[in-house]
Amino acid sequence: SAQIVTNASPILEMPKIYTIQAETEKQSDVSVEKYSKNIYLVHLKHDNFISTVVEFKDYLVVADAPLTSNNGELIINEVKKIAPGKPIKYFVFSHFHNWYLGGFRPFVHKGATVLTRPEDKAYLEELAKARRTISPDSLQIQPKQLKTEIINDSVTISDGSFSMKIYHIGKKSEHTADCLTYYFPSEKLAVEGDLVWIKKDGMITKANKLQAGYYQAIKDLGLDVRTVLQSWISSSQDIKYLIPFKELEESVLLK
Repeated sequence: SAQIVTNASPILEMPKIYTIQAETEKQSDVSVEKYSKNIYLVHLKHDNFISTVVEFKDYLVVADAPLTSNNGELIINEVKKIAPGKPIKYFVFSHFHNWYLGGFRPFVHKGATVLTRPEDKAYLEELAKARRTISPDSLQIQPKQLKTEIINDSVTISDGSFSMKIYHIGKKSEHTADCLTYYFPSEKLAVEGDLVWIKKDGMITKANKLQAGYYQAIKDLGLDVRTVLQSWISSSQDIKYLIPFKELEESVLLK
């Protein structure tokens, strides 16, 4: 009963009067903040995002790269300035959303091992093998094999004098089942993606379920946290990216 037609009917009628706007390229705006002896914050201001670079004796760890391969390359360029000659041994991402994983392909090209939850491994493999022929990135131009290591409950990265701990908080985040948080005992710093929204000015408001979930996860892990770093501050400039833990606690305890 099939019927062959030579021309498909238009799905949308083109307006009689229309113009196509010229695409405007977003200008990159990158700066580096030294948080402590071992921790650097790469501010990608054009996307309101902060990637965390951690320096160990012989290598580096990069946590989170948002949206695009171009952002990944921008972070790598800053890493070269932070610690010339040191390789990026690991790349880790807070959870599978593109704000944390979208720029990971250049790290695969650089030979970094990607730390991941079991449920994300197949997705990473798909992203790493994807073709980028229209706008080729480094991994398209020079393909490399994806290397991964699985995070179950937690993992510790240490060179004997400095440590970074990565914890799976999952559904406690009230956000994603694969959600991770990073913890630096010497700084009493916890890093998360987009769970805590505390304004720079004004009164502390009652925590939403993501904030409350993250707070409880920290308490359940027994972590001594003084400061929370949020990687994504959205487009709002009135959101803190460095949040005193006592303010998070206050928001949760508000009635």
